[in-house]
Amino acid sequence: MSASNPDRAAVRAFMTAGCEPRPLDSNPIAIGLQAMLLAADAEVGTVTVRFEAGVPHLQGAGNVHGGVVATMLDLATALAALARLADDQSPATVSLNVCMLRPVAPGPLTATAQVDRAGRRIVHASAQLVGREGALLATATAVMAIV
Repeated sequence: MSASNPDRAAVRAFMTAGCEPRPLDSNPIAIGLQAMLLAADAEVGTVTVRFEAGVPHLQGAGNVHGGVVATMLDLATALAALARLADDQSPATVSLNVCMLRPVAPGPLTATAQVDRAGRRIVHASAQLVGREGALLATATAVMAIV
């Protein structure tokens, strides 16, 4: 990643435009999950992202695959870090701990992520994933190196 990180550009453009909901089309993962930026705050380092989990994201029992859930939470924590970090800094996930709390059904899912601590070299962030009716489905904590 570099200062020309397309995800950073998307988050900055979103915040500059007044945080009007917009598709996150800056990378293939976001496009595949139909990610939509809903909210962001650079001062505290928070983002809210909606995803649309469909058939390509399901495992055999018809629930969203755990790896896809982890991907959503990883992307949300990285976006929160990008909202907070300086323009010449990018986060690289070093560790991601995901707790699955309930089966995740396909459909709209919303991740909210926040920077818990940002140092000179490391960012700690956390995220929550909720379903259509607001039930907490999964949580994550991430440690990211600043590169």
